[in-house]
Amino acid sequence: LLQEAGAEVLTASETVAKLSADGDPKVVIVCSDNDCKIPETVEGQVRIQKSQVQVVNANWLFDSISCGSVLEAGWYEPKGKQAKELWALTMLDASLIRSKAGA
Repeated sequence: LLQEAGAEVLTASETVAKLSADGDPKVVIVCSDNDCKIPETVEGQVRIQKSQVQVVNANWLFDSISCGSVLEAGWYEPKGKQAKELWALTMLDASLIRSKAGA
């Protein structure tokens, strides 16, 4: 499914290389559980290239496939502490985070 949609699964080193490359790469980090461990090298690049990254829980992937379009990451906050921090960092629409916290 991912390949048919033009996506690819990356290792940590491939993710770092993609985020370090010229151009406008887009990376989605899908966290499937409470203990989603993101390697330090990847985390460092996410912090630098935060506008090019989305960090989401696994429901985002399935819902996006079901809807046939890329859904807003703001509604798919991951559960793990590190992933939550990166999710908040990468959110472009701070009002979405505030409205979700108030819900």
